[in-house]
Amino acid sequence: MKPYYRLVVKKPIELLDALLCIFKEQARISFDGKLSSRLFEEIPVVGTQPIEPHLRNTHSKENFLIIPITAVTLDILRKKVLPQVGLRKNVECVLISKKDKLVFWAYDWFHKDCVGLSLIVPEAQVIALCKKGILKEYKIIEK
Repeated sequence: MKPYYRLVVKKPIELLDALLCIFKEQARISFDGKLSSRLFEEIPVVGTQPIEPHLRNTHSKENFLIIPITAVTLDILRKKVLPQVGLRKNVECVLISKKDKLVFWAYDWFHKDCVGLSLIVPEAQVIALCKKGILKEYKIIEK
């Protein structure tokens, strides 16, 4: 595994909102968990089954959605889905990929040992997320 940032997240909604804006075009986000279909009815879903790099790390029987991040979906995700989906209650896993490479992962309901971010994001942006109170802390993992 390449080096990455391990993140301790205080505000998952705000973190995903920021990451959606950072990665936006040519990116996809996936949600794995108890997902309300009404939240996603306006969004074109790319897939409902795990595919590279959006894979499950469990044998979950919950809903799984992969969504392209576009100008249209970005707005819906930020204003409707993120505030209502229940990131720490209903969503076991969130993944973001860009150009078919995993760039963000949050497993086990954003557990402090299970959230990572690719080093393609400049450290200054990660520091800014800490200063805004979105992250409690981060650490570069050199694996």
